[in-house]
Amino acid sequence: MTRRLTAPQFLFRGNQLTALVQPRPNETQMIVMSDHTLVGQTTSRILQIITTSSWSVVGPKFAVVGQTRTGDESKVDSTFSFVGPMTVGTVPIAPAG
Repeated sequence: MTRRLTAPQFLFRGNQLTALVQPRPNETQMIVMSDHTLVGQTTSRILQIITTSSWSVVGPKFAVVGQTRTGDESKVDSTFSFVGPMTVGTVPIAPAG
């Protein structure tokens, strides 16, 4: 049995391009192949960084606790190439429950 993943199934999680796949009982191998037609093409994405800070103010008869969230966005352009290392890994996903 052969199963192919298409480009929309891959997402950037941080700086890693990943695809989440649920293995099927009869699958025993994973073969990773590159798509040579993408070499030289550029892709753009928005990188978001969110920071949460907790704070508190305590007085003689009161206490206030809160959180402040700040964030930053930046555009990241990448060009697909054969230059540099490529690491392929699998990580089991714990069942929901």
